Amino acid sequence: MEHIHGYDEWKTKEPEGDMQPVEHCDICGQPLYCGDALIDAFGVKWCDDCLRGMRRIL
Repeated sequence: MEHIHGYDEWKTKEPEGDMQPVEHCDICGQPLYCGDALIDAFGVKWCDDCLRGMRRIL
């Protein structure tokens, strides 16, 4: 397979412009951007880190 110059460049370069958060976690306040996971449980927004931190094994 031949290498095509610049083919994977779009995957590794920083996005253009300023990225603004779309939401914030209601538990820790972490900004969440387009593509981040968000759980909305009864109107409370949880980021993945907070959800993992509250998980228990019974």
